[in-house]
Amino acid sequence: MRSLSDNNAIFRAATTVESVIANMLETRSDLDVLEVGFGYGRVLMQLARDFRGKNVTFHGIDVARHIESREALRDGARRSDVIPERELLDIELPHLPLL
Repeated sequence: MRSLSDNNAIFRAATTVESVIANMLETRSDLDVLEVGFGYGRVLMQLARDFRGKNVTFHGIDVARHIESREALRDGARRSDVIPERELLDIELPHLPLL
């Protein structure tokens, strides 16, 4: 499972995903972010944690369907130790479409 820093390195981004979202929030009152191919939701959950309390709604879509429900994102974050247990309940879960 890739992390947010792994994704940034893969794309050799001149900037990070987090900074792009933060910059967009400076000019918008709210923001929707979609991750296509979110896998087990590790990056989605990291972003949801980083931007909790901000007007950002995260969405994920993946045809492989490793994660079947929004609540399962918490379990995945717990298993991969992405987010400390004490913070998991404070994070608004990303939205996943029903396929």
